[in-house]
Formats: sequence, structure tokens, C-alpha cells
Amino acid sequence: MAQYLGLYFDTVEGEYPDLDVVARTALAYSNAIKMVALELDPRFDIVIRVDGFSPGSLTLHSFIDENGKIKVKRTTFYALAVVVMMWFCEKVLDYSANLFLDELLNNQPEIVKLSADDIEKIAIRVHELNENPKVNRYGERVRVEAGRDPVVVGLGVSVSRGKRPISVAKSTWLYPVDFDSEPLPTTIEQVGVPVGTGPARVRRLRSLLTIVKPALVAGRRAWRFSSLEEGEFSARVTDNLFLDNLLNGVDFVPMVEGVKILAILEIYEKWNGEVWVVQKRMVTNVLSVKSPSIQGTLFPPTAPPP
Repeated sequence: MAQYLGLYFDTVEGEYPDLDVVARTALAYSNAIKMVALELDPRFDIVIRVDGFSPGSLTLHSFIDENGKIKVKRTTFYALAVVVMMWFCEKVLDYSANLFLDELLNNQPEIVKLSADDIEKIAIRVHELNENPKVNRYGERVRVEAGRDPVVVGLGVSVSRGKRPISVAKSTWLYPVDFDSEPLPTTIEQVGVPVGTGPARVRRLRSLLTIVKPALVAGRRAWRFSSLEEGEFSARVTDNLFLDNLLNGVDFVPMVEGVKILAILEIYEKWNGEVWVVQKRMVTNVLSVKSPSIQGTLFPPTAPPP
């Protein structure tokens, strides 16, 4: 089966977004959907197909199509659609997966064949996925890419061609990619830990990191970074889109001293009774890369004799 999921770019009236930004956002969107599909069911092999664009506030008409030989349940498809729609919604709608499920039911008559039990299964799967930090980061990556262009002032997903999404995440939800801006406030999330091991937390902050030692091989090997706030430290880079593009030569990071990245850094800590002790660090999103300034020569080289 196939499911329409149009990615809607709300743009400044009369202006058009940068093609590179649209392309990067579309790639992140495709990768995010595929990763959530695997979270739902490891057998869920899909392909995201493009069916054109609409002018004005740009809409990438796309749909997900089953690609594997093993069929998955319809409820799995619809759970995926609801989760993707919820990535780009106003905060007041975060609690209400039912609104997005209703949107599916109202715009696709074939879905009314779903039983009340099927609808309950979809709601349960959606809740499970929304509680998964990895799944939330997949949607975050799409917002990061779109936030590179100030012309893009919002994102949304529609399940009906030619219809505006029921909710559009405005620019305040998109990460500003600006090396000169003030760092975002650190967000702290308390996380569950086994009884008796003490409280734990995750600090998430946008940070400017200097690359000390990259790991230019596929796998779980850590990079080495330094920053004003953290000093020098090791951290795994879990931004798969950035790593894939880097290792495949799509993105270029010059291997010279002083290369910096603007990134979302997660710091996992545990309370030992006196202080918070760092357990591990992860770079979950690479927002942009900044090369160091290169000092040119004062005098140009002498021209060779004729």
C-alpha cells in the first residue's frame, strides 16, 4: 500500500527557499521516515517517492510505498503517518495524537474500514514512538535542515494532496543556524535509572565545538572535540545523515586546524551524592560546519620568467 505524506514549507510571501536547503530537508525527511519505519517493525522496508511540487508556500508531494516482500499491517502504516505529522505541530497540539488520526480518517475514506481495535493499536504505537527520544531526534533533524534558510518560516505534513496541514511548526521551532548568535539555553531532562543507582539526567545544549580528532570510519568510534564550556572530551557522533554525507564525500569538512561545528550536544550525567558525574557525551545533530580563516601571503609569488 502507499500513503501520501506531503512535506509543506511555509515561506515568506513572495520569496522562494534556497534549493540546497529544500534538498537537504527532503533528504533528512526521507531518512527520518525510514528510521521510524524500522522502529515500528524491522521488516518495514519502504521507499519515499516524489510526485512533484506546488508553488507558493512550497509543498513537496511525496508518498511512502511498501518496498519489501514482507507485508506489514495497515495499522503500522498509519501509526507512521501520525508520528510524522506530529513532528511538525504547534506545542498546544502535542498531547493530541487523536487530532492527526482524525485527519487521516476524514481525508482517506478507505481508512474507515479500520476497526475500533485497530485504531486503538495505532494510538498505542504512536504513544510508544513519541516516548522514544531517538524518534523525536529524527524529526528534529528535518527542522534543523529547514532552519538554515530564513525564508522558511514553518513546516508541516499533510495527508491530503492540495490541502494545508492541520498544524504547522513555526520558525520558533526551527533551529537557528548562526555561529554568531547566543547559545540556546541548556535543557535538562531527568531520565529513569535502576533503583539504587542514584538520579540521572541528560543536558542538551547547542554548542560550538572544535574538531580535535575525527573518526572517519563507519561505526561507533568516538570523535575528539573541545569547547569553552566542556574543555576537551570524546563524544560519539550519532547524526547519521551528517556521517553518511561526510564518509561518502557529499559534505566536505576540511582537515585543518581550527575547524568548528555547531551542534546539539547531549551530556549524560549521574548524581554520586555530591556532584553530577558525566557518563557519556553524544553529538546528536550537526547543524553547520565552519572552516577557520586562512591567512593569505602579503606578497604574491613572483611570476615565472617568460
